[in-house]
Amino acid sequence: MQRVRLAALAAALSVITACGSDTTTSPTGGNTNPPPPTASVATVDVTPTTADLIVGKTTKLSATAKDANGAALSGRTISWSSSSNNIATVDANGTVTGVAAGSATISAASEGKSASANITVKLDVQVIPVATVTVAAAPDTVEAWDPSQMVATLKDSNTNVLTGRVVRWTVSNAAVATIDSVTGILTGIDRGTVTVTATSEGKIGSASRVIVIKYRSISAGTMHVCDIASGGIAWCWGLNGAEGRIGSDQLGSNSMSAVPVRVPGNQKLAQLATFGRTTCALTTEGKAYCWGFPAQWDPKLGIHVT
Repeated sequence: MQRVRLAALAAALSVITACGSDTTTSPTGGNTNPPPPTASVATVDVTPTTADLIVGKTTKLSATAKDANGAALSGRTISWSSSSNNIATVDANGTVTGVAAGSATISAASEGKSASANITVKLDVQVIPVATVTVAAAPDTVEAWDPSQMVATLKDSNTNVLTGRVVRWTVSNAAVATIDSVTGILTGIDRGTVTVTATSEGKIGSASRVIVIKYRSISAGTMHVCDIASGGIAWCWGLNGAEGRIGSDQLGSNSMSAVPVRVPGNQKLAQLATFGRTTCALTTEGKAYCWGFPAQWDPKLGIHVT
């Protein structure tokens, strides 16, 4: 009888102990703890925040939900929307498609928090090909060493003007004029006529320019004359002789030119004076140069007098 009482007491104590414990016992005998509370979404980040898009093309945006500490939260639902579906649409994965030219705001939201990206949709300028290239005819005369901007007009097959296309420039004779192939800046070098050609998407257009030289300050020596002309460049004509009076390298007692010859070096001159068989000049930078007599001087604009 005493043994039955002890067994009943032990069973009662076991029940009391189990009821007083904070640990839940699983049917299999293991203990389980309640899961930690779920962190709330504090912010949403969208990358990139701006993007340019061509009509009919797509771009991918990414969105990340974060907690109050800035830690990324996984497994959260992100919903996407567009402020203007007729400009750009977005699918459930954040893929944006350009619909028409314009601007739209793409937003990503999660648990009441949101962020957005600004999307600019543009037309594909290459959709409409260039049909014609026309080089402006005026002015038809350009002064040497005075840079002139060439202008080309591009049109489609319906004569609509096209912009934003690549144009490249060439000239027919670089001894008469040169041109920057990208900017279209034309610089006359010598008298004559040059053909200027513009090319875009395989189409070409051209126009002629007459390069002229204006003479501004003439000084006469012994059987030769020198002048400061367009762009401050020196030109001489007459007897070159054995001294190189006109700056030519064609030396000889009978060497001469009846037309102006550009003095080598292309120095930009402010003043020029000729006396006898010698010519001296002062550049715009204040340097002095001489050519001609005596014969040992190099018959070029390259003798620097200090």
